Formats: sequence, structure tokens, C-alpha cells
Amino acid sequence: QAAMRAVVVGLLLTLSACATRGVQELPVLEDWPTRVRIMSALDVWSMRGRIGVRTPDEASSGNLSWVQSRNRFEADIDGPLGIGGVRFRGNADAVTLSGSRIETRTVRNPGIELYRQTGIRVPVDGLRYWMLGVPMPGTPANVTLGDNDLPSGIDQAGWKITFKEYRRWSVNELPRRIIAEYGDTRLTIVIRDWD
Repeated sequence: QAAMRAVVVGLLLTLSACATRGVQELPVLEDWPTRVRIMSALDVWSMRGRIGVRTPDEASSGNLSWVQSRNRFEADIDGPLGIGGVRFRGNADAVTLSGSRIETRTVRNPGIELYRQTGIRVPVDGLRYWMLGVPMPGTPANVTLGDNDLPSGIDQAGWKITFKEYRRWSVNELPRRIIAEYGDTRLTIVIRDWD
């Protein structure tokens, strides 16, 4: 009886500790070097929003969600591209691309594979960082800073990223509306929620 009580109390304490841990707050990103250092290393986060795709042949929009968990990520685009839902699951070494109307493939560069199958460009590698408002590490970038050391634009890997709007999430301003352009492809990302 006493041993069972001790086990139950231990489990309750463990569950209580997990519940109070909750969402970890970001520190204040007071300047550009601090923002780049912290946000480039941020590896547990998620977002939900909308994505619009415009090409010379079509314009469509749908939902976008992204969950980053250490070196693995899951990203879903539901609705646009004229091909139904698209799912990306993987890490820096390999990503499985699947969807209702595309061939499932595991590849190194899912953006290139998506373009090969659909003719639509989505910069999967860069989005992880651009949605956080920083350039991809290890790739040359031209960054234009605006008010409060927040980037107004990033030119990187052939993409022109424009940060149209920021919103305060907790103690920091994070991107809310982003335009990404590559040739005649234009993506509009509107972020509804950050975790």
C-alpha cells in the first residue's frame, strides 16, 4: 500500500513538472546579431498559416503548417498548387515528399523534386529560416535591415524574400507576412500562429 502510494505520488509530481514546463519563451532579440544567432539555432517550433502561389499559369492558396523538432521537420501544404495536399517529412539528409496527386519520393532536395513533378517552386530548405526572419546558414545572402534591426528583405539562393509585416509574439517581433519570389513564381505566406 505504501509502495503503491509512493509510485502514484512520483507519477503525479512528474506530470506536474511536465505541465508547468510548457512553452519555452524566447529571450529578447535586441539586435540583428542576437536575432541571427538565436533564431538560426532554434530547433523546436511550429507555425500555422496560409500560403498563396502565383505563377503565369495559375493562382491558388491553401493552408501551411510546419513543425520543427530538432533536426526533423514535418510540413504540410493543403489546398493550393492544383495538386491537392503535399507533405514533407524528413531532415537535412533526406525528405519524403508525398501527396494525393504526386508520386511519393524520398530525396535530398524536396523543392527541386516538387518542381520536377508539378512545375511549382517552393523553397523548402530556405523556408525553415526565412519564416523565422533570418537567412539560411552556410549560403551567401544579402540582407536589408529596416526598423529596429528587423530584416525588410533577404536575397538568397535565387529567391527574393520581402518581409511585409511583423507581429509581436510574446516579447519579440516575428514575421507575419512574407513574399518570396523566384523568377515568375510568387509565394505569399501569412503566419497566423507561432509556438
